Amino acid sequence: MATLKNTLLTVLACTIALPMVSDAGTTRYLAKSPLLCDTERVACMRGSVTYDEGTATLAVLGRVTRARKAGTLTFMFESRQYVLEANGRKDYSVYRFIDVPVGGRSSQIIDQELVTGEGLSTTNWQLRCIFFVADGEDLPRVYPPACG
Repeated sequence: MATLKNTLLTVLACTIALPMVSDAGTTRYLAKSPLLCDTERVACMRGSVTYDEGTATLAVLGRVTRARKAGTLTFMFESRQYVLEANGRKDYSVYRFIDVPVGGRSSQIIDQELVTGEGLSTTNWQLRCIFFVADGEDLPRVYPPACG
């Protein structure tokens, strides 16, 4: 009787746990380099940039290795989308940004995540560029900003 009860409990536990495992998505590295820098190399980090398909989350994880001044290190992501219309297929880009405040010192830990948004049917995110805006400077006027 105890063996049957244990077997049933095991089957029940697997039934509950299996959907949790199958919902876990694939994590893709969009950038993994010894040094990731903005286009002018004012601020750099060691770490990785990933996209988790299961949670639709972009993530920037690492440590600042160079920061000549305080400001914001911005990671710009692009995803190509398309919609089917009566007169054909229409392509367009969707952009998302992760802003990382940088205090102007090295060894700062970066751990930022961004859910890409409801209703987006894409998993083909790319890191388009990294740019730095020092405190007190204006943000780029061009959308999307020029990427080196």
